[in-house]
Amino acid sequence: MTAEMRATLARRVKSLRLEQGMKQEELAENANVSRQTLSDIENGNTTPQAKVLQRIYEVLGIDIEPVSFDQQTDIWLGILGTLIEAVPVDRRPRAVDGAMRAITQEISAPDNVIRGRFGADVGTPTEDDLDAVARPTDPEPTDEQ
Repeated sequence: MTAEMRATLARRVKSLRLEQGMKQEELAENANVSRQTLSDIENGNTTPQAKVLQRIYEVLGIDIEPVSFDQQTDIWLGILGTLIEAVPVDRRPRAVDGAMRAITQEISAPDNVIRGRFGADVGTPTEDDLDAVARPTDPEPTDEQ
C-alpha cells in the first residue's frame, strides 16, 4: 500500500469512528494502538503503517484489502472512472447511482428477457418482435411531406 493510499485511509478514520459512535479510547484499545497514536492519525500528524491501518479499519468493520479484477473488468472500471469524472461533481452521485442500478438489474435479469424503460420485464423477444425493430413501419419521408 502506497504512502498516499495510507494517508487517504488515515484521513477517514475520525469520521468513520464518529459515524459508529465509538470513542477514541475504545477504537485505540481494540486496534491495539495508543490513544495518542490514534489521535495523531486522526489529526493528520502521522501516516500509519499499513498493518496499523488494517487493525483500525478491522475494528471499524471495514475491509481495506485491495480487490483484484480480471483484465476486462479493470478496463471497464477505467472507462467508467473517466466517464464519472466527466460528469459535474454535483451530479456524480445521481449518475453513479443510475449506473449501479442498471448493473444490478443486469445481474438479476433472467437470460433473454428484454427490460422495459422502467425496469419491468416485457418478455422474451420473438422473431416477429425482432423483425419489427429491424424494419421500420413508416415509409421514408419525401420532399413533398
